[in-house]
Amino acid sequence: VLLKEVDAALGGGKPILPDAVDMAEVGEGPTAATLHPHALVGGEASAGPVQTGIGFGLVFRQMELETLRSIIQSNTEAKRVLSLGGGTVMTAECAELVKENTLCIYLRTSVDTLMERLTDEAAGRPLLASDSDLRTRIEILMTQRASTYESTAHHIIDTDGHSIDSIAHIFCSLIGE
Repeated sequence: VLLKEVDAALGGGKPILPDAVDMAEVGEGPTAATLHPHALVGGEASAGPVQTGIGFGLVFRQMELETLRSIIQSNTEAKRVLSLGGGTVMTAECAELVKENTLCIYLRTSVDTLMERLTDEAAGRPLLASDSDLRTRIEILMTQRASTYESTAHHIIDTDGHSIDSIAHIFCSLIGE
């Protein structure tokens, strides 16, 4: 679920989370294109068999940590939505920052649903573009990440079978809106 879609669902088509932050859209924050087309490949300790670009991946994760730390330290809002990239909490320091300084809500989604959502955009996601078998790649990443996602999250919303509106309302109930 994209941050902008949830925001629009909450506001009846009008954004109501003006202070929401998407890590991929933060000023000089890290994006896959910031460093290199394969910046993330090898950036996680167990990202799979592809070993190209390990140095770039480590630089990307360091930039991501610094961006996250800056966002958390500069937050003056009582409540602010922060949308993280899928690998953000796979860095131990990022996971700790998120766990200790936020109300983390994990939007858990099945591999089938992820396949539906990601098939058309896999080429723009280095950890998914690196493999011709998208389903297997997603299964590997989700298996590697699931326990970290679950241990970092304060709440888990299972998204399968729910509309964006439904997810937005569950989200609001969890944050007290």
